[in-house]
Amino acid sequence: MGKQLYNKQRERFRTTIKQVRLDAGLTQVELADKLKRHQSYVSDYERGHRRLDWVAIEEVLVACQTNLVHFSKWYLAGGPK
Repeated sequence: MGKQLYNKQRERFRTTIKQVRLDAGLTQVELADKLKRHQSYVSDYERGHRRLDWVAIEEVLVACQTNLVHFSKWYLAGGPK
C-alpha cells in the first residue's frame, strides 16, 4: 500500500477519530486548546490533510477522555455509522 492519503481505511480512521471528539462534546477549537495546537491541526487530520503518528493519536484520545482500546474496537468494528 502506498502513501495514499485517501482510501477506505483512512476515511474510517478520520470519521472515527472525529466522532471521538464529538462524543467528548468538544469543538475543534476546544480540542486544539487541550492539545496546545492550532485549530487547523485538528481540522487537517480530520480532513485527511495530515497524518497522525501513534503518540499523537494517543494524545488526541486522552484529551477526549478515551483510550486506544476503545478507539481500536470502534475502528475495527467499522467506525461510526
